[in-house]
Amino acid sequence: MLRLVTVLTAMFGLWLAGCAHERADAHSLAWRFLSAPGEDARLAYGQPDSDDVAMMFTCEPGGRTVRLSAATDSRQDLTLVSRGSSARLDAAPEEGLPGGPSRMAAVLPSGDKTLASFADSGRLRVKAGKQSAPLDAVGADREEVRRFFAACAAASPSV
Repeated sequence: MLRLVTVLTAMFGLWLAGCAHERADAHSLAWRFLSAPGEDARLAYGQPDSDDVAMMFTCEPGGRTVRLSAATDSRQDLTLVSRGSSARLDAAPEEGLPGGPSRMAAVLPSGDKTLASFADSGRLRVKAGKQSAPLDAVGADREEVRRFFAACAAASPSV
């Protein structure tokens, strides 16, 4: 899976900090659902238990949008593809941490067909220009993806 990391790095210009992990292999990249009271739900793709996040989706429970943030040096168009559905993103540069990776951000409607397909199948491919990389959720990652989209669909708690 080191090859996948190489492809992702070339495609997105991913910055995976070497200080905590000298070598990223296939099993170190995963989808993780993150949730805390009073915060937006998050679904991160990267190295577990680290700040090395290649891509993150966020949503407000019951909200109408899902926000995507991807680590990339590329200013090329980003497209999400899942089982025949695709969403070309109107991504814009996002300010990152000093010395960290460049990031692009985009907002999608929560009812987007490509997001629904990803939620249902766990299959996701990200394209930047002519390059493409699979970020499929397999095994336990499928449950992480399911939990994120269930949290996004849930009504916001009353205050």
